Amino acid sequence: MPAWLTKLETKPGKSGKLLGSARIIKAYRVLSMVMKHAVFSKRISTSPCHDHELPRSDDEDQHVYLTTASRSTWLPQRASTS
Repeated sequence: MPAWLTKLETKPGKSGKLLGSARIIKAYRVLSMVMKHAVFSKRISTSPCHDHELPRSDDEDQHVYLTTASRSTWLPQRASTS
């Protein structure tokens, strides 16, 4: 499993670009779900997907939430209807 994760992090994809950390994390999660189902259905005894260090998520992949204080900075003002 660590070799697969390293390959995802270091080998360029079809486009020639490296996969982003969010994409690697998603691929790992999908594989982990498949392995959990295989354990549940008794096809394998244990899942190889546990206790692996995943890459940290990229800053651009994180969500930004507006607070009430920052709304006036980022959202257009409503026209008053008086």
